[in-house]
Amino acid sequence: MKEYLYALATDQRNDWLAQCVKGVMWVLSLMYGAITWSRNALYDVGVLKAYSAGIPVISVGNMTMGGAGKSPLVECIVRHIIKQGRKPVILMRGYMQRSDAVISDEREVFDEKFPQVEVLVGADRRSNIQKFLAANTCDVFVMDDGYQHRQVQRDLNIAVVDATCPFGNRSLIPRGILREGLGALKRADVIVLSRADLAGAQAAAVRAEVQSRSKDVKILEASHRPCHFVNVVSGETYPLNHLQGARAIAFCGIGNPSAFFKTLDQLKIQIARADTYIDHYEYRREDIDQLSGLATEHQVGWVITTQKDAVKLKQIAEEIPDGIHLVYLEINLEIINGQEEFIARIDHLLRR
Repeated sequence: MKEYLYALATDQRNDWLAQCVKGVMWVLSLMYGAITWSRNALYDVGVLKAYSAGIPVISVGNMTMGGAGKSPLVECIVRHIIKQGRKPVILMRGYMQRSDAVISDEREVFDEKFPQVEVLVGADRRSNIQKFLAANTCDVFVMDDGYQHRQVQRDLNIAVVDATCPFGNRSLIPRGILREGLGALKRADVIVLSRADLAGAQAAAVRAEVQSRSKDVKILEASHRPCHFVNVVSGETYPLNHLQGARAIAFCGIGNPSAFFKTLDQLKIQIARADTYIDHYEYRREDIDQLSGLATEHQVGWVITTQKDAVKLKQIAEEIPDGIHLVYLEINLEIINGQEEFIARIDHLLRR
């Protein structure tokens, strides 16, 4: 059902039944928009108050459902803070409740990349801050997916806009993928256009529209830089040119799969088949069997995915047959326009 609704929200389905369902979704979008506008208005006029943590809070979020690159930007910020010898704590919502645990593939990626950094997961980020500070100290909280979470005051409010797919069909959830109206961009202190290098000429048009909606905001551009490939089973790393010219199967369950496949194409990998799963998909042994069968059918020795997908595959990846290498492409976000000013703003917060 999630896959079908997402296909409707992104206009991948246009048959007569889809058109009927879209009509209902449009009405629900109007209701959702009214609720979102009212809530924001209450915060804007001060009827609803945001909680102050007493130490700096950097929030990174976006305007759409998934895929903009907010978590890679969080990684970039956390990496810089650690290099400065300071102690960050990551706040994130998580996306699935299972018994008494909140499941999050992004959290698993953060744990892999920053084992020394505390990651607090849960929808009530105010409560998580208070519980943490009651027994611990840190220099800064970095809030992942925090743009719509107005219960906590932030000292630097960053909105990430994917330059390759900025606003979907420009409709609100559930008819589209927008979490709130584009006027909300005016709340941002900084707007980062991610994947600007993949967007080509479209990047300039997106920048112009964003600037028109938030005239005084600083707009930066960023790219997702491939680093290397990592074997999901053994942990062995391979340089990017190791797979150049190779034939492979590619798959992912992320918000913007086309950007991932485009990156593989730029690395000159011959993709025999590309499969997509819904964002945050929970992989099963049957999926490994299916992918192995496809690799055999297409006579390829490489199966490529993202790190976000790989963390959910480690427990079952050993089921993949010998001769088929399951790897993920590690990617880091890099600010390519405005980096010095961006770093200066973070350093200013750290000195407070």
